[in-house]
Amino acid sequence: MTPFAQVTRVLGTVVLLATALIEPSAPAHGTPGTTAESVPGTTATGIRASVRPFDAPAVSLDSAQSSWQPGRAVITAVADQVHLPVAGTALLDVGEITSRAGPGTGEARVAGFRLLSHSTLGAGVIQTRCALSRSGITGGTAVVHLRVARQARNPGVNTAITMAGVATGTVDRQTATYDPDTGRLTWTIRGLDLKLRPGALGTLAGGRVVVAESTCAGTVTLDAVKTGSLAIVPGHTGTPTVTVTGAGDVAAPNTVITIPAPPAGYRLGKVTTTGGGKCKRSKTRIRCTGVTVPGSGSVTVSLPVTLAASGRPAANWSPRSGSITAVSTPIAALTRITIGAHGSGRLVTVDDAVAVAGPTSVLPAPAADRQRGEISLVTPRQSGVAADTPEPPGADAAATGAPASTHGVGDPPTPATRVPSAYSAAPPASGQGISGALVLTVMLAAGSIVAGIVARNRPRRRRAGIPPGPL
Repeated sequence: MTPFAQVTRVLGTVVLLATALIEPSAPAHGTPGTTAESVPGTTATGIRASVRPFDAPAVSLDSAQSSWQPGRAVITAVADQVHLPVAGTALLDVGEITSRAGPGTGEARVAGFRLLSHSTLGAGVIQTRCALSRSGITGGTAVVHLRVARQARNPGVNTAITMAGVATGTVDRQTATYDPDTGRLTWTIRGLDLKLRPGALGTLAGGRVVVAESTCAGTVTLDAVKTGSLAIVPGHTGTPTVTVTGAGDVAAPNTVITIPAPPAGYRLGKVTTTGGGKCKRSKTRIRCTGVTVPGSGSVTVSLPVTLAASGRPAANWSPRSGSITAVSTPIAALTRITIGAHGSGRLVTVDDAVAVAGPTSVLPAPAADRQRGEISLVTPRQSGVAADTPEPPGADAAATGAPASTHGVGDPPTPATRVPSAYSAAPPASGQGISGALVLTVMLAAGSIVAGIVARNRPRRRRAGIPPGPL
């Protein structure tokens, strides 16, 4: 085998070993969840009525109904001049109806509505809308010029109304169901939901009329509550975190995150979240309200704290099991439906000054040095110190975190040396340090092998009369 071939084989082996030893970085990935477009159940209906006369067949009406399913375009339905006569009487009259259903959104609008007559029940416009998305949940009812028994009304959610002898009902009726096993939330909004009384008009056995109905459905979950802990030296500041994650395709709005307050010896700074809302602290807890956890995303609560440099040593900040909670009320008007998660974990480990073997002590760095990523190394000088000489002031600074003087009595202090701080250095990723050492060893061995091959072939090249040069 020629020297060139030998060197080529060695280098090829080195490349293969290096490739096998270096741990590849994990590619960014996420758990593909369902999207808003993958959840069926979005519908919108203008008018739906079912009336039962005493002596005639039931009469029903479904006008301007839209139903959206995954893979389809947005569905829109329109109807004009809708009437429902019963026993020779115009029970319902409507001027215009529009409904629209799409991914995560339903909307219905009814204009010029009248039940029997304007003196009984009438409205200029009744409109409902629901929307479920990764960023939030919104919707409600808008009613213009509503008159009930000739009285103007400005209703709120689930407002009851009565038309004596004719019907009872609810304006802006909102209902919802939630399945905790699947995380499926279904929200229905009805502009008007009326029940006709038996004997109404002298001919009715009963009936029901629903005006401007919108229904939306999606998956809402709060799946994990985790802590991001760190070690803090007394006298220094750090920011532990709490992260709340949702895996559904729809956001979890109106979330309240509660965290036990830190123990004595901590000074808490301004608490913030990446999901909006406001945070306040009491003696026992930190409470963030109005937070929105995005669909297939997470929210992080930042908790900046400073440890006292002196006084009674502070304890670790470790909320007990289940004491960190996150509770969402996804539909603000329907408080009985809540979605929750809880967790626990250490937030802060108190990192007291660490003594190392030998004449060098590691002391906590002042705040300014800490920001530059430095700590102080102070080397004691023993000259001039008698065996029975009392310890100079500050000798116990390594335990208290205060600046110390470790020079001999009567001697000038030894200048401190600045080195990169172990507190500010990020730890290497798992396996990287070992792989790097192995790769370096292989490369050095390969260099030795190549040098040996070259040395063995020099006499041969001289005998063959080949001038010095490349292999």
